[in-house]
Amino acid sequence: MRFWNHTHKLSQISEKIQERLIPAMGSCSTLAGELLRAASRIYYDHYNNGSCNNVTGAWNFLEDEGSRYINEHLQSSTTNDAFERAMAIVRPYTNCDAPYVDFKNAQLNDALDTIVEAVTHAVMAEAAIKQSHQATRYDLFDWQERNEYADEWDEEDEEYQYA
Repeated sequence: MRFWNHTHKLSQISEKIQERLIPAMGSCSTLAGELLRAASRIYYDHYNNGSCNNVTGAWNFLEDEGSRYINEHLQSSTTNDAFERAMAIVRPYTNCDAPYVDFKNAQLNDALDTIVEAVTHAVMAEAAIKQSHQATRYDLFDWQERNEYADEWDEEDEEYQYA
């Protein structure tokens, strides 16, 4: 919750990096940007929508690519272990069938902060080492899982489509 209310020590830095690497629409041109986009999507959905959207694409992308990226750029088993524990805590809240979301759930709030923090640190480390970020062909929505609501059509909402 510390990123959400701008009290985390990396809040301003993370926002600036996201502004630089994440386009207003569509996937990012760098792996770092796409990882930040995935972490931000989960974070935003929790605090803005009560974890009511299917963000499995973001979670699965972070699970597949995030640990490797964090290990490669931070070389810290402590950070990677914390990231993986946080991912396990967040997983039940990613596919529209989450249990009741209590915004005072300290364990969940801390896990969300840990994910954004770990990715932000790794992105900063990559930039410091390489002076640029690795290009990517990924889009986090390629990792999206279907859910029980995927085939429903709300006739009142003509723009509804499952992507």
